[in-house]
Amino acid sequence: MENIWTIISTSAFIGAIASVLTSFLTLKYTRRNLKTTKYIETIITERIKWINLLRNDFSILITSILVLQDNKEKLHETEFESQRLEYVNHLTMRDTYEDDELEDNYNSKRLINDINLAIEKCLTPAEIVIKATQVRLRLDLILL
Repeated sequence: MENIWTIISTSAFIGAIASVLTSFLTLKYTRRNLKTTKYIETIITERIKWINLLRNDFSILITSILVLQDNKEKLHETEFESQRLEYVNHLTMRDTYEDDELEDNYNSKRLINDINLAIEKCLTPAEIVIKATQVRLRLDLILL
């Protein structure tokens, strides 16, 4: 009978030790997994911020380049046409203008003003170079 109690108590003792060891190992691996998960979440969060910054910089850069290019051409054409009309009117020595001519003159001056306002809202050529450099530096971070 004493052997049975010894076997039972030994089994209970070994079971308790195994349970404590299992709990310790589970805690250790759980903690390691939590650290890894937190690290991965941090990387993902930073990557999302980086992508959003890159997307924003790239959008500003491309928009400014396209608006400047398009509006500079329109401005040149509109100013040339306006100057041509004034030159023709000067050569013909007309002092009076027809309503259509006044309206065309007003519309061309308004278009020139609108184009100048659109150009002012864009980045300057120096700022475009700076923004392009920023985009390139952000992209170079991938290669590091």
